[in-house]
Amino acid sequence: RKIENLLYEWGKTIEPDGFFFYSKNAVYHYAFDKMAGGLVDVYQYTGIEDAIIYLDKITSWAEKNLSRKNIYADNDCCFDCSAEWYTLPENLYRAYVITGNKRFKDFGDKFLYKDYYIFFERNDYEGLMNTGGKSVSRRYHAYSHINALSSAAMFYYLTGEKKYLQVLKNAYNIIKDTQLYNTGGYGPGETFMYPSQRTETLYSEDFHFETACGSWAIFKLVRYLMEFSGNAIYGDWAEKVIYNGVGAMPLGFRRVAIYKIKFI
Repeated sequence: RKIENLLYEWGKTIEPDGFFFYSKNAVYHYAFDKMAGGLVDVYQYTGIEDAIIYLDKITSWAEKNLSRKNIYADNDCCFDCSAEWYTLPENLYRAYVITGNKRFKDFGDKFLYKDYYIFFERNDYEGLMNTGGKSVSRRYHAYSHINALSSAAMFYYLTGEKKYLQVLKNAYNIIKDTQLYNTGGYGPGETFMYPSQRTETLYSEDFHFETACGSWAIFKLVRYLMEFSGNAIYGDWAEKVIYNGVGAMPLGFRRVAIYKIKFI
């Protein structure tokens, strides 16, 4: 199978200390999160146990080398920085669910974005936006901050702490009421904006929703909400971006979806 060949050949590139990427200049947190998620998917959907062996190896490296500074709203994609550190818990919690190995949950707990979630728990939109504006990034990177809510979802799944379900519900409503175009897209310039600012972006052709990644974050959040609440109304957002976003994305060379499209 193709997935087996890809997995085993990639596994040969893992260094003895568990370093797993092609470049020492990688954005480590981001790269680890995506590789961890892929390995969990391989094991979950195919049962290939080597995926978990490889995940164990790269986690050993990550435990020793990933920064725990957890700088609020940090999305600075530079060497040895912690861009999108706040998305790590979801896939580590997923790894814990399918393996029972508590090291994955313990490691995920170190990156849980509680300082962000508390604004949704309190339904505090103004506090959310003011804090983002004062952060090191001076903004919220829109896609990854929707994606970060999936870590809150998995934490709720593991612990049953009801406030995290409320975080998800309140976040959905705040985002729906303050961040969305009628198409379901959000985050012009990959940034959370006040409604008046979002209106101004309509004058620029390349200042809109980052469709591919942004839709993926929506689909995950919506699935968690429907699963946990039993309420299908949350699916409305996903339906909008299926038609207006994903379904409308132009295909590039060999009909491969273009990674980054600011389209709707």
